[in-house]
Amino acid sequence: MNYKDKKQIRQEILKLRDSLSNEEVVDKSRAIFHRLLEMDIYLNSKIIMCYMNFRNEVVTREFIKTSFHKGKRIALPLVDKSGSDKKNNINPDISPDIVQNTASPITPCITPYATPCITPCITPCITPCVTPCIIPCEIKDIDIELEKSMFGILEPKKECKRVLNPEDIDLIVIPGIAFDLLRHRIGYGAGYYDRFLKTTRKDSFKVGVAFELQVLKEICTEEHDVPLDMIITEKRVIL
Repeated sequence: MNYKDKKQIRQEILKLRDSLSNEEVVDKSRAIFHRLLEMDIYLNSKIIMCYMNFRNEVVTREFIKTSFHKGKRIALPLVDKSGSDKKNNINPDISPDIVQNTASPITPCITPYATPCITPCITPCITPCVTPCIIPCEIKDIDIELEKSMFGILEPKKECKRVLNPEDIDLIVIPGIAFDLLRHRIGYGAGYYDRFLKTTRKDSFKVGVAFELQVLKEICTEEHDVPLDMIITEKRVIL
């Protein structure tokens, strides 16, 4: 297909992805993560940042639970729409129209863990955060520590806010709408993941997960776009 711009790519790929049945999404997702689980980049990682899927994205729940069983630490994004969390000036690739305001006061975690939920963030503020920000939060139980935002996206409960330093993350599993053979990606249009990736270590491995129908030969890029290190689909690994 000959796409003219990112907006058209988003429309076309989302339409294709939304056409997948639930069974297809689950089967393809398992094939994708089966590849990742056997890779050294996964086996050697201690802290992994992932995401909770929505709208027919590659399903992550099973991967996250498997990672817990393997002793991995998992972080998920908590979105602060107001940008009030000055210590965690990091942003997700979620469009401003689908984020939730999480600027309410934090209370102690009520889940039965010895580790306090709120840990001091040692990441210095990079720039004044005036746009929706992502706070990478460690989770310990995917079944009880998440709640739906107003848009139905699962995220860590505010009372269970265990903030992680982005520089401590070893592996980042990244969703997207479209990808190309040069490992570029197109997200939801806000460019937040590109800014987030610039706050992580240079050797933090960036893996995009996608269905084969989301991969194009080449997509247009901009100066601020950050290429990934790898893309995994149900059919191949793109390096």
